[in-house]
Amino acid sequence: MAVSSLAVQPVHASSASSAARLSSIGRRSYVSIRGLEAVLADVKQLGELPDSVSRRTIKRRRDEQLAECSTEFGPLMQFMDVPEEDKPGEVVKVPILPPAAWLASATYQCAGWRSFFQARLQASPCSHTAPWKIVVYADEVSPGNQLKHCNARKLQVLYWSFWELGPHALSTESCWFPLMAVRSCLVQKLGGMSKLWRQAMELFFTGHDFRTGLYLRTYGTLVFADIGVLVADEAAIKQALENKGASGTVLCCHCSNVIDFKSQLQWHDRSGELVSSLSTDVRSWRLHTENSVKQLIAFLQEQRSVLNLGQFAKLEQSLGFNFRPHGLLAQPEWGPKFVERTMFDWMHVYLVHGVANVQCGLVVGVLARHGFSIKHMREFAQGFNWPARLRGAAPKTVLDKRGASEPIKCSASELLNFVQLLRAFVLLFVCSTEPAQKVKDVVECFFLLCEILDTYTTLPHRRHDANMLLQTVQQHLETFKRIHGVDHWTTKFHLSLHLPSQLKKHGCLVSCFVHERKHKCVKRVANHVLDTSKAFESSVLQDIVYRQFDVMKSPAEMPGSAVSLVNARAAPKRLANVVRQSLGALEDAVVESAADAIHAGGYTVARGDIASIQLYHAAQVEKRVGRIEFHAAVGQVTWSCVHLWDTVDGFMYRVKDNPVLIPTEWILGTCPWSQRDGAAIVLLPPT
Repeated sequence: MAVSSLAVQPVHASSASSAARLSSIGRRSYVSIRGLEAVLADVKQLGELPDSVSRRTIKRRRDEQLAECSTEFGPLMQFMDVPEEDKPGEVVKVPILPPAAWLASATYQCAGWRSFFQARLQASPCSHTAPWKIVVYADEVSPGNQLKHCNARKLQVLYWSFWELGPHALSTESCWFPLMAVRSCLVQKLGGMSKLWRQAMELFFTGHDFRTGLYLRTYGTLVFADIGVLVADEAAIKQALENKGASGTVLCCHCSNVIDFKSQLQWHDRSGELVSSLSTDVRSWRLHTENSVKQLIAFLQEQRSVLNLGQFAKLEQSLGFNFRPHGLLAQPEWGPKFVERTMFDWMHVYLVHGVANVQCGLVVGVLARHGFSIKHMREFAQGFNWPARLRGAAPKTVLDKRGASEPIKCSASELLNFVQLLRAFVLLFVCSTEPAQKVKDVVECFFLLCEILDTYTTLPHRRHDANMLLQTVQQHLETFKRIHGVDHWTTKFHLSLHLPSQLKKHGCLVSCFVHERKHKCVKRVANHVLDTSKAFESSVLQDIVYRQFDVMKSPAEMPGSAVSLVNARAAPKRLANVVRQSLGALEDAVVESAADAIHAGGYTVARGDIASIQLYHAAQVEKRVGRIEFHAAVGQVTWSCVHLWDTVDGFMYRVKDNPVLIPTEWILGTCPWSQRDGAAIVLLPPT
């Protein structure tokens, strides 16, 4: 390049002064560059600076805006009086977002949600005799320093939604609504999560009772609903129901006769009713019902006044539940129903200190002992590129600094992606040799695990036979015991046997991946609220409301099949002409372009991603892969420029520069890939 082309141009004083002013913004108090960009864009859109920019003024304006969200069911944010556990007569005011007021306010203010909710009401009408099912979730969120000895900002957050919104919606953050966010230290002061759960569920039944119908003026109709599903991880379920969980002898909230195999009580049982947690015979279980829970609670209440503390603790241990007089199950009208309505989260069962963590660690250890080194597997994993939406969960360091057979320690998303890589490694390098019988057995068991995970990851988009799934889970667990023994068996192996029956009962399973993503919004706010005074909860809830409503206003953020561009701009003249010519569009047709596109309420497809594509040729359908170049919109249709790659065999593809324009809706998903010269390995998503 000629030196003259790099000559420094003179800088005018005005432009230098403007640059200096811009560079100084946000330096006095730290603001990230991305956050500063967003704030300046909002100010620029206002067109003028407000008269006052003090903290008090901003807070007052926000309070006024929140007050404008009031509905016929009352203000959007209200306060609930919760009695303190150890101080009779003392109450704590806990800020809440009442479900009736939230639903009405969201319907009035959020166009995207309003249209989507109306479509769901028409597709699945509700009535007094056929109410919708309310699904609720809770978990602890830890803002700030994770290693701090006493983190006063830890929060217990509760979300809710409607089951009839559909599997796709229940895997989308925009369709889960905040109910409350309460500091964990305050929850303990109030008497624990079981008591808070009880208070929270009362919000659906008192004042404006969803069971008798909630009249929404927007649609001129009544919405009937009742509590249908409680979903959470094992720890949160234990806090809600006060069951003993993994630390108990009776370790499952659903099974009254399944005991921890390590207790060996089954060998001393003369009745023959006790079942070891190693058993995969679901027919031998005695499941709790609403009546059995009522009887259990009544018995514990009766014995509490008869037995001393030590005897009563042994009774609780033998029954598998603690007695909490102000807890969720002790609510006589609807509390005992919650055991039957509890759903385990397959993500935590398999991917968070779960079945897959244990088994993948054992697989890596066996392969390492039979000539397939951890170094080889690590290099294979590090050679892959990941699509933009999965880049933060790329499992490139999963195998770093670990023992040969230790359980895999990483996030759930990283482990799910690692399973894809490990399966490809086994197929490409292990199965192509003549492995030892031990390796063959381990691989057989691992492939059963992969089949199960494929089933669960495709539940939002595809129906599966619950009976077939149960058979696969049973085969997997029996094979695991035969190959790996029972030394690594945990409670979650037993819990995995409940998931198929819960799928059969409800038609789908909720994955807490969506809630973990939603926690990011809570952390984003709570990370910067350092004052843990009485206003902490209300400050956090206010910002969550604004963020949630902003998302629900956009049709692109709601579940559906539509596709839209992200940060679309008028396409450059040359690009616009190419698109018009390729599509045979009119010369004056408006063309917008963007680097990213989003499937409504779903995944993002970014420039440079490798995508799985379904091409339609007349009456034929062909599946291909290709690299995304750009996205463009002409009228109401979104198109993607894709360089199609040629299939060689299995995972293998030949890289080609073969650009074509296809409707973006033909893209099925984005994939990890490893490329060297003109060849590539692409791992297709499960279908």
